[in-house]
Amino acid sequence: MTENSSHWQGLLNSANAGELVLDPAVGNGLAQDCDRNLANLESILEMTRDVGYVTGFGGFPSGEVLQAKFSLKGSTGEDSIQNRIKEHIDEVMLMKQVFAKAIENYHSVDQSNANNLAGIDFPS
Repeated sequence: MTENSSHWQGLLNSANAGELVLDPAVGNGLAQDCDRNLANLESILEMTRDVGYVTGFGGFPSGEVLQAKFSLKGSTGEDSIQNRIKEHIDEVMLMKQVFAKAIENYHSVDQSNANNLAGIDFPS
């Protein structure tokens, strides 16, 4: 996820610098896709709350070790499924920021072009 995040962060930096422009029709469609993905990810994240505590590995020491390991994978461990899904949510939010700024840039360029054209004297 870090490589993708740095890619989208780079795109956001480009958009913030005015170097990235996106047609509103395209950008709004992408933003809607992001909203759908966010809703799905939030739903999946809610389902993962059920895997925070895993049982059924038996009473042997190896079973207890497995129970602890899989409980961490499910909920609070650094590499847990909840953390991975939260990373995906952050990634999609970053994507939405890129699209919004690129659309804003489109409007700015469009307005600038209109202003430039309005200032030109055309012979009648």
